[in-house]
Amino acid sequence: MGRADKKFLAIKEIFSLLSNNPAVQSFVGDKIYPLIAPQGTQGDFIAVQRDGYRRDDTKMGVALQMSVFYVTVVSEDYDRSLYIADAVYDALEGIHPNMRIKLEDYGEQYIDSKFFQVLKFNLE
Repeated sequence: MGRADKKFLAIKEIFSLLSNNPAVQSFVGDKIYPLIAPQGTQGDFIAVQRDGYRRDDTKMGVALQMSVFYVTVVSEDYDRSLYIADAVYDALEGIHPNMRIKLEDYGEQYIDSKFFQVLKFNLE
């Protein structure tokens, strides 16, 4: 069974994957936060948020457990926000020990003179 069965703790592994990825680190350093960055955070940063959990059961037991989470990249430069989002995708997408992460959707926004790249992932 994958890390999705660790409903509340699986997000810590996402933080670890992002924090230990050289490309992500080259953009944001240690500025990877749960839910929202501290007020006054300067420069580029990433926020990670759990958003849901799905479990499919069969007569034989649990068939699938999936956690949903968002990674939001924030930057004052549009092109840079895209490069950071690409690094996040490369760090997370695929098969990792005990889990599989897949990009489900993405979008972008512009708020308060900052560009937001929002990536929605499934963790199985």
